[in-house]
Amino acid sequence: MEQQYLRPVPFTKIEPADIVTRLVRKDNTILYNGSRYTVPIGTYGPGREVELRELDGSLIILDPVSDQIIAEHALSPEKGALIRNTNHLRDHSHQL
Repeated sequence: MEQQYLRPVPFTKIEPADIVTRLVRKDNTILYNGSRYTVPIGTYGPGREVELRELDGSLIILDPVSDQIIAEHALSPEKGALIRNTNHLRDHSHQL
């Protein structure tokens, strides 16, 4: 008799709201709010994820395993922008 009153429970995925992760792309960038942000050369690996946090108008990119900061950028107000840190380019310190 009670089956006529039962309703399906809506699916809700429970995740902590303050933890955001993104995959590192082959060009050593991550996508966030419609813009691309660079990470240091060599950060990419198949399936490699990083953790993102917003703090005082900055985007902080962390390694989720060690919790160390990989990169920090000012948040871009525009979509489609490439936010680059010149320290993330090729390492020239070991030139021959």
